[in-house]
Amino acid sequence: MKFNLNIDGSKVKQRRKKLKITQKQLAFMSGVGLKTVSNIERERVTDPKMQTIMKICKSLSIKIEDITNH
Repeated sequence: MKFNLNIDGSKVKQRRKKLKITQKQLAFMSGVGLKTVSNIERERVTDPKMQTIMKICKSLSIKIEDITNH
């Protein structure tokens, strides 16, 4: 089942910077590839996998709703 999450990459980046961690650190913490993190932040990924977004959110201590366009 596919979900259209409509992720706002700028919100991911904003939270990451607030926590003072690099993309590389977020990638390591979440187990997601560095290129994937970068592409999500730059909104070059149109349909990220739910599992990927969940890992990033867990690493950033936020809910999925916090990084979606409502």
